[in-house]
Amino acid sequence: MTPIAPLIEAFLCETLARQRGISRHTRDSYALSFQLLFVFAAETLRQADRAPQARVVMVSWIGGD
Repeated sequence: MTPIAPLIEAFLCETLARQRGISRHTRDSYALSFQLLFVFAAETLRQADRAPQARVVMVSWIGGD
């Protein structure tokens, strides 16, 4: 399990499900969206290592300087 996984799990199970009352299907959809986001970010960062100009795009994409 990655360091961020427990935080996302808590967000999905406690914040959304218990406090907001969303359905299991909505929670599963959010979980899949997070998974796809992390796959995309990992692939983009790997490509950024090969092409320095891509790193600038990725940094601006995630809100860095």
